[in-house]
Order: sequence, then structure tokens, then C-alpha cells
Amino acid sequence: MGEHVAEHDKKNDAAVAETLMQGSAHPDIEIFADGVFNMWLRSGVLKIDLYQSAGIAADGKGEFRRLAQRVSLPVTALGELKDMLQKMETAIAAARNQA
Repeated sequence: MGEHVAEHDKKNDAAVAETLMQGSAHPDIEIFADGVFNMWLRSGVLKIDLYQSAGIAADGKGEFRRLAQRVSLPVTALGELKDMLQKMETAIAAARNQA
């Protein structure tokens, strides 16, 4: 059985959308990346290119980067992504303040 997730309207503290997660709570594939190389929007789809560091230049003044993966999301997912990133930033700030 899936995990129940509800999003809440903070003004009214009422559930505005419900989602049931099906299957495992772990992804089929985990991607490791060192950062975001590029992002663009095309035909309603957000494309995010992730890179992996491939080493430091011989002169020590640069980094070699390799395109590792591309993530494609519908533009409608931007709101969810923004909300999740804001929650993560808030949690990181709270953890820093407690340290």
C-alpha cells in the first residue's frame, strides 16, 4: 500500500491536494551529480542538465566537468520544485542555527 501525502493550504490549514505514492519509497535509479550545468524551458518542459566533476586542470585554475544526466519535468512541476527547495532551505537554516 502506498504512503499517503497531503499538501496543506497554509492560510486555511486545509488539505488542498492528496497524492498516494505507489510502490517503494526509494527511487528506481539514484543519480549523483556535483551541480547544475544548465537549465532551459522548451515546449512546456523544463530541462535540467546535471554535471559531475571530472578533475582539476593541470594549472589548478579550472575544473573539468562532464554532463552526467538530464532531468526533464513538465512546467507544472515548477511549483512543487520551488516549494520543496524552500522547505529544504528553511530546514538547513534551522539546523545551522541549532549548531
